[in-house]
Amino acid sequence: MSDAAATATEGRELRAALRETARSFLADRCRPDVVRAIAAGDRDGDALWREVVELGWTGVQAPEEHGGLGAGLPELAVLLEECGRALAPLPMLGAAVLGPGALLDAGGPAAAEWLPRIVAGQAIVTAAMAGADGVPGRLDTRVGAEGGRLVLDGVAGFVADLPAADAVIVAARGGRGEVAAVLVETGAAGVAIEDQPVHDCTRRLARLTLRGVEVAPAARIGGAELVERAADRGALAVAADGVGGAGRVLEITLEHLRTREQFGRPLGSFQALKHRCADMFLRLTGARAAVEHAAAAFDRPGERVAAVAIAKSTAAEAYAHIAGEGVQMHGGIGFTWEHDMHLFLKRAKLGEALFGDGDHHRDRLDRLIFA
Repeated sequence: MSDAAATATEGRELRAALRETARSFLADRCRPDVVRAIAAGDRDGDALWREVVELGWTGVQAPEEHGGLGAGLPELAVLLEECGRALAPLPMLGAAVLGPGALLDAGGPAAAEWLPRIVAGQAIVTAAMAGADGVPGRLDTRVGAEGGRLVLDGVAGFVADLPAADAVIVAARGGRGEVAAVLVETGAAGVAIEDQPVHDCTRRLARLTLRGVEVAPAARIGGAELVERAADRGALAVAADGVGGAGRVLEITLEHLRTREQFGRPLGSFQALKHRCADMFLRLTGARAAVEHAAAAFDRPGERVAAVAIAKSTAAEAYAHIAGEGVQMHGGIGFTWEHDMHLFLKRAKLGEALFGDGDHHRDRLDRLIFA
C-alpha cells in the first residue's frame, strides 16, 4: 500500500471512530429533553460542554504541540454533522471552528497563547467576520492607529457563541480600505455584547459593538485572506451541521411513514409520499457529497471558494427543504410544540442565513466563473 493510500485509510478510520463516539455520546447526553431544557434556560449546559471538551472536540484542528488532535476539517465536519443530527445546543461553531481555525491561520504568539487554553476548555474564542447584518464581506467595523495602539469602532451582528466567548477575532477595515483581523478580549473597555434572539433556540448569537476599543498592534493577527478563510470555515461548518440535521429528519419521517396508517395502509405505501422521500434522499446525498468535498478541498490552492460556495448553498437549502417536508409529512403532529420536527426546521432556516445564504454563495460562483 502506498503512503497516500495508507494515509487515506487512516483518515477514514479516524472519521468513522469519531462518528461512532460522537453519536453514542450525544444520544446519551444530548437527548431531545436535554436540548429543550438547555435551550430554554431551564438547565445549565456547562456540564455537557465540559464533557465535550474532555472528548477533545475543541482541539480537533489544533496541532499536537498545543494539546490538540492535529486533524483537519474532514474530521471536524464529522463532529459537526453529528451535532446537527442531535440539535446539540453547544458553542461548537465559535469554540471549535471559528476561533481555533483563525488562530491556526494566524500562527505566532496569538496561536501559542490561545490554542492551548481553547483545547483545555479554559477559553472560548469566536470570530466576527461580517457587519451588522451578518453577511460576509459587509464590514461595519473600522480600525485605526492612535498613540501606538490600534483603535476599533463599529458593529458586527449575529456573532456565533459570542456571549460565552473570552475573545473575538474581529474583521475590520483600515483607513485605506484594507481588511484586518484583530483579536479583542470581550472584557476590554468599550466592548458591548447584546444577545440577538433568533427563532432557533439551540444557537446563541449576539451583536458586538466596539467603541474606542484599544489593543496592542500585535493584536492584528491577519488580513483579508484570514478573514475570508474564517468566513468560509463557518459556512462549511453550518453546511455540515445541516447534513446531520437533514439526515435525522429523513430518518424520523421514514419511521413515521412506516408506522402511521391512513385508510388502512401505512402512509409510506402511497406513491406520492414515496416520491417526495426519494427527492429528500437525493438532496441529502448531494449535500453530503458537497460538504465532504469542501472539507477535503479547503486547503488546496484555488479550490476552497468554489467548493465552500457549492457546499453551503446545497446543504443549507437541502436541509430547509427536507425539514419543511418532514413537518408536512407528519401532518398535524408535525406542527405541535411537543414534537421535535419544528426544532429541526428552525435550525435549518437559521442555517440558510448564517455565513451567507444561497444567493450570496451563487454570486461568489458567478464571479469565479466569469472572472
